[in-house]
Amino acid sequence: MNVFNQIKAYAKRPEIYEGGSIKLWEDNHISKGMLDAHLSPNEEGASREHAFIDSSVAWIEKITPKSTHPNLIDFGCGPGMYTSRLSKKGYNVTGIDISERSIAYAKDYATANNLSIDYRVGNYLMFDATQEFDVAILIYCDYGVLSDDDRIKILTNIYKALKPGGKLIFDVFTPMKYAEVKESNTWFISGKNGFFRENEHLCLESHFIYSTFVHLDQYVIIDENDHVDVIRVWDHCFTPETLLSETEQVGFRTLGHYSNVIGAPYESASKTLCMVLEK
Repeated sequence: MNVFNQIKAYAKRPEIYEGGSIKLWEDNHISKGMLDAHLSPNEEGASREHAFIDSSVAWIEKITPKSTHPNLIDFGCGPGMYTSRLSKKGYNVTGIDISERSIAYAKDYATANNLSIDYRVGNYLMFDATQEFDVAILIYCDYGVLSDDDRIKILTNIYKALKPGGKLIFDVFTPMKYAEVKESNTWFISGKNGFFRENEHLCLESHFIYSTFVHLDQYVIIDENDHVDVIRVWDHCFTPETLLSETEQVGFRTLGHYSNVIGAPYESASKTLCMVLEK
């Protein structure tokens, strides 16, 4: 297929939850930029601002104290923004992430700071453990990037991994995030060492709206060698009612819902929603 036809095929509206040709966390070049975004203290790219994370960890410690919930697992732990802080609080921490670069950084940080953390490279959709953990966290709206089937799969994996009475803390975006967003198409040319490629490239960027609840950010990348790739970042938003309809399928009991992962009371205008569930 020639370059024009490749671009034409990629640029059209894809089927819902259709994957791209590459993934942000697994691409050797892009994962460098993702790690930098994680580690930037005042940016909300791959992670939230570090001051917010500090407050979030304090809230997690408050609602699931290590005295009663000592064993904690972070699904999608990245370079250890939560795991390192929680380990310092005294939790027995496990972190799993698909990014080898992020896990390598997390391991180096743990070694340098004398932290004993069990880090694993892997796809959390394939995670298999039985009644090992008292707390599971899945933070910064990772849940919403998954397809309908994969969301039930990760909930099932987490439910199985938790001990009876174990808790899951996770967050999602609400439709309010996209209240003012419209479908759009734009493009830009990036020089060397851009976010998507090491060398010069063209990016065709699109935002597709599938419903009030499902959105897609798509990036078609064409490099100087006429190589074409597409990156698709899906986001399924939720209200408390639609999220409960999924979590209750797996058997979780709801302990509370909040506007964010620092425990702010839930408001209908909030762009995020945090759920605390119990097995």
